[in-house]
Amino acid sequence: MKLNSKLRITVLAKEAKTSATTGKESYSLAIMQGAEAGSITCTKEVYDTVELLHAYDFAGTYDDRYNYMKLTDVDAKTKSAIGK
Repeated sequence: MKLNSKLRITVLAKEAKTSATTGKESYSLAIMQGAEAGSITCTKEVYDTVELLHAYDFAGTYDDRYNYMKLTDVDAKTKSAIGK
């Protein structure tokens, strides 16, 4: 089952990697929500839209079959700099 959610997250860093075996690119963000920090995968569109040290409203999907969460959309109009 896939569960969709809306999240308010601050972006700390961005990383794009290319698999040596498949050549496929993957995208992830280092994030902070409240006092918790971590890393989450995202789509290329999300990766290309967000700026470091800004918070946004995101849509995310959790897939319990594969036990992963991925950011699938970002509302660029909700962008706010940290501390503002």
